Amino acid sequence: MSARIALMCIITICLASAVVTIPNLFIRGIHTVRFGDNHTGHDCSIADKFIGSKLVIYYNAALLMISIANIASVVIQYIFIGRQIYKHFQFLKRFRSHIQLKNQTSVISFISIEDNTTCDRSITQYNQKRCKTVNNNKAVVNAGDRTNYKSTLIAVIVSVFFIISYVPTLTENVLEAIYGEEYIGMFISLPVRNIIEKTFAINHVVNPFIYGFLDTKFRTDCREILNCC
Repeated sequence: MSARIALMCIITICLASAVVTIPNLFIRGIHTVRFGDNHTGHDCSIADKFIGSKLVIYYNAALLMISIANIASVVIQYIFIGRQIYKHFQFLKRFRSHIQLKNQTSVISFISIEDNTTCDRSITQYNQKRCKTVNNNKAVVNAGDRTNYKSTLIAVIVSVFFIISYVPTLTENVLEAIYGEEYIGMFISLPVRNIIEKTFAINHVVNPFIYGFLDTKFRTDCREILNCC
């Protein structure tokens, strides 16, 4: 992906996110929370006047469908990625077997044409050169494998946390919009509901830690930026 295409993708994602979140400017506000025993509190979520509103139901349902579509697309993409990774490792396995067989054949042919008096020294030098070349090729291939594996691992972990964090929040919002807060409270206690409503924040918090632990270049760039400051 070129820098130009990456910039266009970022701009498109920002614009699409802004459009999707516009309804929150109208439906969010002060929400009254009843704790029982005539005790009430307030938080900033769906405004009281929009509780049970069809606008909230449709909006949360649309968010849920978008999230399901995103999750389905991620799963499908990783199925194809998994197939390509499997084919790649099968190719490497065949490639290494071919190189090993070729080296053995070359050594046998070399032995058959060399004079016996100089054979031992020549074979040793020849094998050393061969082993050095093969080891260098393996090092390059293994380095590429590790980079691809790490990139795929990061993408998978980020996607898993996206699924884990967003689905509970959206599901709870849809159920609350359809059946009402009092009905949902009969099955799920208030503290648990508060946790479920905020699980979406996990996705925004864990990403820097995932990249920080798994991506050496990310850590190096962050260190350079902090040193400049």
